[in-house]
Amino acid sequence: MNRHLWKLLCGVVILTTLVPAVTGCATPAPPPAATEAPTTAPTEPTGTPVPPPEPTPTTGPTVGGTMVIAIDDDPESLDPHKTAMASPDWILSWVGGSLAIRDAAGDFVPYLAEGWEISEDGLTWEFTLKEGIKFHDGTPLTAQDYAWTLQRSLLEENKTGGTGALLGMISEVEAVDDRTLRITTAAPSYGLLIGLAEPGWGLPMSQAYVEDVLDGDFAQHPMSVGPYIFKEWQAGEKVVLERNPEFNWGPDFGHEGAWYFENVEFRIILDYSTTIAGLEAGEILYSYDTVESFKDVERLQESGDFQILEGFYQGTIPWGLLHVTKPPFDDLRVRQAFNLATDKQTLIDVVELGQAVPQAGPLSASQIGYWPGIEELDYGYDLEQARALMEDAGYTYNDAGMLEKDGEPLSLTLIALVGPRNEKTAQILKEQWKELGVDVDIQMLESSAFLGKALEGDFNAGLFAVTYADVDILWLLFHSTSGFNFSKLNDPQLDELLAPIRGTLDPEERNEAAAELQEYIVDQAYWIFMFNPKSFYPLSNRVQGAVWSPISSLAYFNDAYMVE
Repeated sequence: MNRHLWKLLCGVVILTTLVPAVTGCATPAPPPAATEAPTTAPTEPTGTPVPPPEPTPTTGPTVGGTMVIAIDDDPESLDPHKTAMASPDWILSWVGGSLAIRDAAGDFVPYLAEGWEISEDGLTWEFTLKEGIKFHDGTPLTAQDYAWTLQRSLLEENKTGGTGALLGMISEVEAVDDRTLRITTAAPSYGLLIGLAEPGWGLPMSQAYVEDVLDGDFAQHPMSVGPYIFKEWQAGEKVVLERNPEFNWGPDFGHEGAWYFENVEFRIILDYSTTIAGLEAGEILYSYDTVESFKDVERLQESGDFQILEGFYQGTIPWGLLHVTKPPFDDLRVRQAFNLATDKQTLIDVVELGQAVPQAGPLSASQIGYWPGIEELDYGYDLEQARALMEDAGYTYNDAGMLEKDGEPLSLTLIALVGPRNEKTAQILKEQWKELGVDVDIQMLESSAFLGKALEGDFNAGLFAVTYADVDILWLLFHSTSGFNFSKLNDPQLDELLAPIRGTLDPEERNEAAAELQEYIVDQAYWIFMFNPKSFYPLSNRVQGAVWSPISSLAYFNDAYMVE
């Protein structure tokens, strides 16, 4: 999503996808039947020929220009089965495609598939591919290629890749014929369609290309069926794509035919201030990362050169990750105390300059499955109660006012992704938790280093970003069998509560399960719950035709073009 499966697994920032613009518990709409775009027959010229008019400025969509987009990660790989970083998903969204996709209303509509059918027991899905789809090397896309792609994503060595994490509910994939793909799940799963509707993570691969041409090295030379073709990757600098003139199988909510930008360049910029400078200089036209300082937002807006696209973050940022199987957070009382010692309003006022709302639980109000009743369970800020819980957990205060246990001072390491928001948040948390009596060491890390520590469990607490349209994100982050269970949870009761999130197609049953799940996670204080900020994405006025969803905070560029 984006932005954002999370900062590393973006579920989402998909430039051709709009996640549902829904507040509160949403119900999935039934998939619509595929439709054909209307065509207009050309008309014959009539009357006496007249001299051509004087040249006038071009208006409307035209082919040309380079769309320069800032990203704040250098991809470790462009193979969606081998990485969970956000930046590969952003890039591959332009290179690939997906069986289904979400439209502006949040409904699933056909993309590479012309339609699909679901068996009565909800276990078998059959997708019929559109005719005429070609890989970038000119070979046809077949159901055999798609089946091979999905089977590859589910291999044991790929389970922590973006696609494997999203589609782990699949038990069997087969090609019935060249255009019919059959997918079987162990239990009915609404999450399947969510995972299959990701053009980056869900792109199809050519088996012959990967095995024969690349000898398996898709990571450096991605190739699929999308509107743009991979051209080059200069590590640490940029990834460049070029227009696919053959592309003519996009979803119906975009125009028929190839997209308009001649090239797309993803500029890799790790330093936030450099991105802002590039935007102000007109060298960067869009950023996949939100502008983290409201003062920068105001300055860009006042320049008159940008549209400021805004909406509440569809996910949790910052996400207060806790390692719950080792001290001090293996004790519920300690986890609750840290929540009570976190002053959310101060974080909102200082870090976000007031441009955020407190978040009481693991989902924000713009995510499908959000339960409004969670607001009544908000921990709030109560330092005295927090101190009492720490003492109840066996800690005492020494003469310096710091906590210790058995003569050992309580200290912990807080890891955080680099960036102004996380740096400010980490510093404030350090100060607030010192008031509780805890000494905090902050480690600011790049995405790959953060992911490594998170996967290995080499941390006490962390600041992360999670972006995903649906409550299914909680299965990915909390289920004991998930490769992204960074908190190292093994809670049978939690697994039981998570089961209906992926195990049912009934929207009412799913929403009831989502409410009970959120209540349990808050009760167990498995996260530090903080705030949901507004997101601000500057888009240059030189880009016209992009469509924005203010609730999901996603733009898509199917009909976008350059003007000078």
